[in-house]
Amino acid sequence: MVLLTRTFGARLVALLAPIGLSACLRFVDTPDPWPCTVDDDCQDGRVCLHRHGGGECRNADYCEYDWDCADVSACVANACTPVECTLESEAICAPYVCKGSACLSSCTSSSGCDSQHECELEKCVLR
Repeated sequence: MVLLTRTFGARLVALLAPIGLSACLRFVDTPDPWPCTVDDDCQDGRVCLHRHGGGECRNADYCEYDWDCADVSACVANACTPVECTLESEAICAPYVCKGSACLSSCTSSSGCDSQHECELEKCVLR
């Protein structure tokens, strides 16, 4: 029988040894990612991401590739980071516009959308 725990540490080993049970313990210094099946298996606001044949507890914005990121973001150091833009490269922000070197990801008026879109419920939609 294998018992999996994150909280009891060495005290659990002392309790289990006399009755012949073994334990697989995760100590504070055990490196991440912690294996998981569902989000509830994770701590500290992390989510269970299923990759490479198993689940791993990761930050919600964790990525390995640019396509793992939503909106106009790139994967930098395993985190989705907004792409910098200029007025000349504003097309990369479509359907949103470039404001302050960053692509908007929502709108409050149609001025936050490119010329082919309008703002409806904080999203740019085709006119």
